[in-house]
Amino acid sequence: MTKQTINLSTFLLALTAITLTGCNQEKKEPPPTQLASPPQVAKTPVPASITPASLPAAASSPLPASTPKTTKKIGFAQANGAVNLAQREFDEKNYKLSIVAYFEGFVGHFYPDNIGQAAMFGLNDSLQTKSHMADIARPILTSPGDYTAFVAQAGVHELLPASQPLRFSPEQGIAFVGAMTPQFDNPAKKALGSLYDKLQPNEQAALFYHSYKTGGFSKYAGLVSALKVYAKNSTDANKQAVLSHISYSYRLKDKVIQDTRGTAGIQALFTSPDAYGAIIGRNPAYIKTHDLSKELPALAAAKVSIDAAQPVIDQIPDEAGIVKQQSFLEGKPNPLSQKSLVSPDPVKQTIKVKGPLWAWPL
Repeated sequence: MTKQTINLSTFLLALTAITLTGCNQEKKEPPPTQLASPPQVAKTPVPASITPASLPAAASSPLPASTPKTTKKIGFAQANGAVNLAQREFDEKNYKLSIVAYFEGFVGHFYPDNIGQAAMFGLNDSLQTKSHMADIARPILTSPGDYTAFVAQAGVHELLPASQPLRFSPEQGIAFVGAMTPQFDNPAKKALGSLYDKLQPNEQAALFYHSYKTGGFSKYAGLVSALKVYAKNSTDANKQAVLSHISYSYRLKDKVIQDTRGTAGIQALFTSPDAYGAIIGRNPAYIKTHDLSKELPALAAAKVSIDAAQPVIDQIPDEAGIVKQQSFLEGKPNPLSQKSLVSPDPVKQTIKVKGPLWAWPL
């Protein structure tokens, strides 16, 4: 994380320029996030697809009135400047931070999550204990007032008055992801035991983000079984079996909302760093020699045919992202929660037989 291969200054400015305020009750512009001066890094051209002028302005985004409108559909996470960070960390082989940054995005204040309040890279403070957050946040939030308010918010679902004015920097968000990495590594380590160490770093990172999204493997018994087989015998067929159990969708009233982008991202990272790099726009050459539509079950299920001349992410449906973005801009809780997560491995109901079968009443 110490080496930097892209323009971090541009990344920080992009984040500041479009800080959203969907959770503010009075719909007033918040004070701009105060960012620490970034270190000097080698200048790398920022792709045009993620410059502030090309981003869709949110309801409270302080973009200038002259910003040209765009009809390009950019996902919620990819529309707030975190792409630069994700690509930089990919180059440094820090796949865990890369995938969190790319698919969660960065928000410099608290906002309503599906349950409670979240901030930065999708960190839900309300689902953490105060004692845990007290230890994690102490070296990161150096302002006593910010630290006290952040810890007080832990375990509390409603936004506390002291939490509303808090502003977080990307550096603080990065530090939180790093400090909490063991917490999201542990579910896979517990499920796989010593077999976990047989997986490659990109494969472990994919499981890390799976737990970041879902909380663990309680609804993914089939995935755990497939992972154990693959860890013992890492064939292409066994890898495809693992990918078939990586799937995310949510039940919203009487409709199932597919998270095709999130599913494809984790499937790609588990497949290989090159496949994941193609998804996030860092390895476009990969799609010229590989058919992602066949490699990734999520794309095959969505009948996505990848055009090598276009950014891959723009061609992947983002139904879940649209729902998340709409609720965010309205300042409402995200209705897609872990409780509404549809398990790809439904539990089979078994009947315990008491007494001989012939004695059952008809």
